[in-house]
Amino acid sequence: MGLEITKTSSAYDSEHFVEEYSKVYNVPSMMQMIREDFMKQVRPGSMIVDVPCGPGRDTKGFLENGTFKVVGVDLSWPMLRKAKETAPQAVFIHADINDIDLIFEPRSAGGVFIAGLFQEYGQKSNVSNVLKKANHVMEDNAILFVDAKRGQGSEVRYDFGGERTFFHYQPEELKVMVEESGFKVKKIFPNTGRHSQWINIFATVNKREQSTLTHWVS
Repeated sequence: MGLEITKTSSAYDSEHFVEEYSKVYNVPSMMQMIREDFMKQVRPGSMIVDVPCGPGRDTKGFLENGTFKVVGVDLSWPMLRKAKETAPQAVFIHADINDIDLIFEPRSAGGVFIAGLFQEYGQKSNVSNVLKKANHVMEDNAILFVDAKRGQGSEVRYDFGGERTFFHYQPEELKVMVEESGFKVKKIFPNTGRHSQWINIFATVNKREQSTLTHWVS
C-alpha cells in the first residue's frame, strides 16, 4: 500500500475526521438524483451493495426505498459506526473492497454502487481489479455506478482534520476501464461537487457466456 493511500486510510480511521466529514457528506445533494436514477435500473427485490458506504448516506437512501436488500461495506470502523447511526436497519460489513468477491456469492447483487472511492485508490490498476471483482458478484443485467474526480494527475488536500490524496481521471479513461472490466457503459455524465468536477458512469454487466454442461441421459 502506497504512502498516499496509507495517509488517506488513516484519515478515515479518525473519529474526529469522520464526525466532521459526515456533517458535509450526510446532506441532500445531487447524489440523491443519481441514487434515484440508479434504483430505477436495479431489479426490484435484488441486493444493492454500497461500497464504500462511508457514513451511510446512500445506504440509507437505498434502504428507505423499501424495494431492495441493502448491504454497506467499508474498511473504516469509525465510518461503519456512523453509518449504523445513519441507517440502523441496514446490514454493514467491515471489509476491504478488494475482498468483495470473497464476501458475496457470484452473481448475487442486482446493483453495485461505488461512489467516492476511485479518486482515492492509488494505482489505476487497483481500480481495474476492483471493477472486475465487482463484475464477478453481479447478476446478469445488474447495474454498476462509479464516479471519479475529473482532472489530471493528483492533489493532496487537508480537510476535516485529515490529509487525503486524490487521483484524477478523464471521462474516456474511466469509461475504458469500466468497459475492459466486463461492463457496457449506458451513460456517462458530469456533475459539480464540493471543490471538484465529477465523472459519473452507469453501466451494465456484459452478456456472459453460458456455462457448457454435459447432461448424461441413462
